[in-house]
Amino acid sequence: MEKEIDWAAMERWSATVFGNVHRLPVAVAALELDPDGIYPEAIKNRLDLPSSTRAKEQLERFVSAGLLKPPLEEQPLDSPRRGRGRPPRIYPRQDDEFWDYLEELVSRRFRR
Repeated sequence: MEKEIDWAAMERWSATVFGNVHRLPVAVAALELDPDGIYPEAIKNRLDLPSSTRAKEQLERFVSAGLLKPPLEEQPLDSPRRGRGRPPRIYPRQDDEFWDYLEELVSRRFRR
């Protein structure tokens, strides 16, 4: 059985190391989601954030760092929907070693 993530410890560490309490948890949530199904509302729900804006800010930083691709202009037909509105802007994950390193970091430092 996989151990639970200590999200509170991760937030404290993220604030200290990255200067932002949400940066590392958003990256971990993006790691846990389907690589082609990363969108702000899913991150918000996974982390119980007060708004998806905080998740979107971090996702945009990951795009700038080359870890995620820019949001798709045309969404797949099966993309998740928010009510009757437009489908969310999905950020596909880049194939990058960062995600492997992140998984190792989480496993060693934050799984209890």
